[in-house]
Amino acid sequence: MDNKIVKVCVPCLFFFSFLFYCSLVSALTLDASFGKNGLVRTRVGHYVDKAQAVVVQPDGKILVAGSSSNNSNLDFALVRYMPDGSLDPSFHFTGQVVTIVGSGDDAALGVALQDDGKIVTCGYTFNGKDRDFALLRFTDNGELDTDFGVNGIVTLPVGSSNDVAAAVAIQSDGTIMVAGSVEEAESVEESTRKVGALVRFLPNGSLDYSFGEAGVVLVDVGSDTEIAAMAIQQDSSIVLAGSSEENGQRKVLLVRLLPDGLPDAGFGVAGVAETLEDTRESAGLGLWLQDDGNILVAGSIGLEKNQDLALFRFTREGQLTRDFGGGSGVLSYDGNGENDVGYGVFANSTTLFVTGYTTVNGLRDLILLQSPLTQTSQSQLSVVTTGISQFDGVAYALVPQGDDKIISVGFNEESGASSFVLARYTGKEVVESKAGSTDPGSPFILTAAITEITRVGCVTGGEAGLTFAGRGVVYSIAPYPVVKTVTTTSVAKATSSTDSTSTATINESATEGATSDGTGEGRYSSILSKLTPGTHYYVRAYGITSSNIIYYGTQLEFETKDACFIATAAYGSFLDPHVQILRLFRDRYLLSHEPGRVFVRLYYHYSPQVAEFIAAQPALRLIVRVILLPIVLSSYVAVNVGITGLCIVMLALLGTVVVGRNMIYLKK
Repeated sequence: MDNKIVKVCVPCLFFFSFLFYCSLVSALTLDASFGKNGLVRTRVGHYVDKAQAVVVQPDGKILVAGSSSNNSNLDFALVRYMPDGSLDPSFHFTGQVVTIVGSGDDAALGVALQDDGKIVTCGYTFNGKDRDFALLRFTDNGELDTDFGVNGIVTLPVGSSNDVAAAVAIQSDGTIMVAGSVEEAESVEESTRKVGALVRFLPNGSLDYSFGEAGVVLVDVGSDTEIAAMAIQQDSSIVLAGSSEENGQRKVLLVRLLPDGLPDAGFGVAGVAETLEDTRESAGLGLWLQDDGNILVAGSIGLEKNQDLALFRFTREGQLTRDFGGGSGVLSYDGNGENDVGYGVFANSTTLFVTGYTTVNGLRDLILLQSPLTQTSQSQLSVVTTGISQFDGVAYALVPQGDDKIISVGFNEESGASSFVLARYTGKEVVESKAGSTDPGSPFILTAAITEITRVGCVTGGEAGLTFAGRGVVYSIAPYPVVKTVTTTSVAKATSSTDSTSTATINESATEGATSDGTGEGRYSSILSKLTPGTHYYVRAYGITSSNIIYYGTQLEFETKDACFIATAAYGSFLDPHVQILRLFRDRYLLSHEPGRVFVRLYYHYSPQVAEFIAAQPALRLIVRVILLPIVLSSYVAVNVGITGLCIVMLALLGTVVVGRNMIYLKK
């Protein structure tokens, strides 16, 4: 009898274990209701068609940008699909629009959607000699927008050779950010090298001369820098991902810039995130900002002909997440010992997804990789491929559609010709998109955008949909700040108004607090002041009813500015090694005790005016460098050896001086 039970139970146990395993690793599938078995192919031209970027409109329509060719040259291509994958006939009559920009190859690599429905694409155009940045804007029906640039087109040479715009984003004020890479000649005799570039355009397509140097900020890290992806944070900080080369090795690169284009001194080292400690070469190709502030970068790692698909995760401060990928700091996938690369990445509250390609017997196949967001082991990865082995294909971008689907876009090649390809996936993991924030806030009160961010303050506010007995803004260095008291009598009673302003009553270098912005409904503004420089804050509007019920608006984030002003003015850049040393000394020693913090606060108060004067005088900048040299040297010793080591060095120098003076005295 026992043997019979064993014979029946053991196979059942294996069967149900297998089903459980399959439910873990194969939950995502191609959505059969989309196109043909989850795939949509579109032949735009006759030869080469490549989809490079995608965005989903609020009405569910899918915009795909890339390139197409009817002859020897590529042209900008833009295609719009209905939510089910069919072409949208209201878009340029056929759902497709192809635009010739220059005399050679033109290609769209990025796409963004404005609030008014207009579509902005970026990429490159050939000017007869080399490539330039190209920026095109279309109306909602697919026509070039004649109010933008010259008949809807803007071209810009940035470097001295090939310039390629890889990503575009629309800021809250309507300005357009474009990121990419440019080539610059190191000298007349030497070859060119690549440098990252960030350009800001006004809504009409003209350069924003208030940004960087005449609208352009160069990102130069190592001996060669490439920028492949960009994202704008809620506080308007700009995050760039790509790769840089130093000492002959290419590494994944992550940079954060302040809204004015200066490096974010509170991120990594002088705005550059921590470098992966790995002997293999790596690169960043895709970017996603998580709701918790962490940053995901998709790309590759490995040898030239044996790359693995890779995903790197960084903290909001620019440090690698060490427990990611089983402790290596990188989550990687090796399909069959050939090249596997990740381009697009997306994450919701539970799961992360990466798209790209995997190579099987020399042919590339579209891939979607998924993993739990809190994974600690490589074995928790699962993979879905299109299974079309006779085609060669790559997926370049990934976007959520609604609350239960994901779309990746790229191309498939067959018999020497390629076409746009879209793949839609569905499954229980795709249950919460980025658009559905984990902090939706109350419908009765909205948090206003954060503006005018300085070292010690900012402007924000809210909009109340109810007549509140008290309202304002609450903030903290910890997520989801709350009002410390709920009694309406503790809230200052300003005159009821639909548009009022107040200032936070807070202590020096406050890490949390709340403003009191009167009563009533409508819009109001709040000025947060006396904040701590270089600190990340969370902000929510709040409203208190007469029954002491508190409603909170959506949580926003920002980071106060930080800088070593005089040193930056003298050396000309945040990225200068001398400035970095002084910053490290400040963070490690001055900010570790109250007298040091008092000195830093006084320095932040008085040094900006001095720095402005120094920056405008080249001769004075040189003098200040000489004056700062012993301070920089002392800081270098303290940072690398410690205060004890610095004291020993100072005593040794003092002893040398004393001995030298005595010897001179004896000779006399």
